[in-house]
Amino acid sequence: MATEIRIYGASGEKVPDGLRVFLKRAPEMREVGSVRRDGKVDEGMLGDGLDWLTLTVTTLLGLPATFQVIRNYIDSRGGVRAGGFRLQVGDTSITITGAEDDAEIRRLISLLRSAAADDEDGDGSQ
Repeated sequence: MATEIRIYGASGEKVPDGLRVFLKRAPEMREVGSVRRDGKVDEGMLGDGLDWLTLTVTTLLGLPATFQVIRNYIDSRGGVRAGGFRLQVGDTSITITGAEDDAEIRRLISLLRSAAADDEDGDGSQ
């Protein structure tokens, strides 16, 4: 079953379209899943919405590749001023700033895998 990961700006800012392009062009992502740009206009905000990316991964084994591609994007831009990106699966979210060491990345991946497994055991909705 595919898992949807929503990617937000760490501080709630819009996700740059460059990240979507970077994820689509990364060779390691071709086997992992697909990405699309989404948007949501909050009620009462008249067009002032929160934009995010939705990454649909076909296997959770692709999470390390996803993390590496996002870190590469952050590094290629000299760091993201707003503090990186927040990835969310169900009610669980983690933030990638580009400064994580390998042990921290393994811990963060474990959190998202657990959230995805919990979501599949639940009602299956995202």
